[in-house]
Amino acid sequence: MTKRANLFLLAALLLSGCATIPPELAINQESTSVITRLSEWQQDTPLNTPLRLGGVIASVDNLTDSTRLTIVYLPTKASAKPDIRYEPRGRFIVYSSTFLDPVAYAPGRLVTVLGRAKKTTEQSKQGQYPLELPVMQAQAVHLWRVERYLDEPVLGSRIFDCPHPRCFGARPWPMRHKVIEIVK
Repeated sequence: MTKRANLFLLAALLLSGCATIPPELAINQESTSVITRLSEWQQDTPLNTPLRLGGVIASVDNLTDSTRLTIVYLPTKASAKPDIRYEPRGRFIVYSSTFLDPVAYAPGRLVTVLGRAKKTTEQSKQGQYPLELPVMQAQAVHLWRVERYLDEPVLGSRIFDCPHPRCFGARPWPMRHKVIEIVK
């Protein structure tokens, strides 16, 4: 193989790992039309329509035979990860037939849910404000974690930062750092 072909294969392999969907959130081949946006779902979607939506957990209620999650919707990327660069755009309710531990599924955690449209809406409240939220039955619930790290600028020789000999090794002005958040 040529060097160019090897580089192409390496790039394809690396890029394919960037957009992989967790196996439990993958869609069967026969149901290729899955709704991934809340606005699409709210437009007269029939019952049992496949859905894959993500967002931030607002509340967790364990019932006798299921768990009820209220999720603040965030758009998802091609990898099914909630995109934290966007503002929340509504809420929806998820029922899971399995027990979801409220410590693991705590409010504020990012989640993506694969399921089906259950019924049109359910009455809920945010504080005293009444809401009608769409409802889905979960087939799979995937928790994401957000890793935060400080992006520090690479510092070279400080001789060139300050031409005066008294500044060597000292930085008289504040440096700006950026906090990077990655969903994994």
